[in-house]
Amino acid sequence: MIMKSQARITTSIIFLLAALITNAQDTIYFNDATIVSAKINEVGISEIKCHRFDNLSGPTYIVLKKDINRIRYSNGKIDTITTFNSNPKEVSAINNGLQLIDTKIYYGGKHLGQFKTQQLLRNNSLSENQINLIKDVKRLELYDRNKRALAPGLFALGFVVPAITSLSAVGMAYAGDNGAATLFIAGVAAGVALRVSGHVVFSIYKNKSKAKKLEILKKYTQGEIIY
Repeated sequence: MIMKSQARITTSIIFLLAALITNAQDTIYFNDATIVSAKINEVGISEIKCHRFDNLSGPTYIVLKKDINRIRYSNGKIDTITTFNSNPKEVSAINNGLQLIDTKIYYGGKHLGQFKTQQLLRNNSLSENQINLIKDVKRLELYDRNKRALAPGLFALGFVVPAITSLSAVGMAYAGDNGAATLFIAGVAAGVALRVSGHVVFSIYKNKSKAKKLEILKKYTQGEIIY
């Protein structure tokens, strides 16, 4: 009887240890249907760093997220590659550092606005690389803002100004003012100039935005950014 009880206890301990080991491991499901048990150490923008679960003291492996279908963590949570690429809050839940996602900066799961940007730049805790990243992205945002707002604004004024001056010129003409024709011509000329300026500004900032975006992607998608 004693031997049987000891055998049951030993068997129970073995099953308990096996369950604990199974629950402690992360599982990576690759696009080619390969399944790997691992211990994930870090999740970055385009890659993850992990150890094989059967060799935790061995080398650190780097896996590209584009090759991964999903990850099942030891706590049961599942992240898909869609989650990684489209939900910055999920990324930041794993890593609360500075994140570059589609040429936009996120910090603590939120898009880095102007106020938070100034706070970060003043606290002297960022690396030079991080500071340069923030400045580059903010410059890109300025170019995009001018392209979307300043240029269309000038173009719209190109219609508003002639309309207003034309109405004024009509009123002046009814009043017998000889300057009506001059005002009308000046309004039309100003409208043309504003519309041309709108096109020029749009073209300039479109080219600047495209060049800055390519620069950012080239500089910060090659492992240079420090989170």
